[in-house]
Amino acid sequence: GTQMRESKEGDPLTEAQEKMFLYIRRRVRSGMPPTVREIIHHFGMSSTNAARQQMMAIEKKGYIERAHGIARGTRITNRGQRL
Repeated sequence: GTQMRESKEGDPLTEAQEKMFLYIRRRVRSGMPPTVREIIHHFGMSSTNAARQQMMAIEKKGYIERAHGIARGTRITNRGQRL
């Protein structure tokens, strides 16, 4: 069977993660990183948990860095700039 394994630095993004990442990057570049709530609304997601898990995976794969506890504390890494 296929088992979920931990995301790690250098792993490619899934299609859903790439869509979310490109949205986040666009918002960061415009000077207004999105909040989790804004991400949920943008993608029509049902829970903050799903959005947070995706963001965590994107972060683990090395595309974004988040300053935890800060609402708009997301920045794009060098790897994320190149995507």
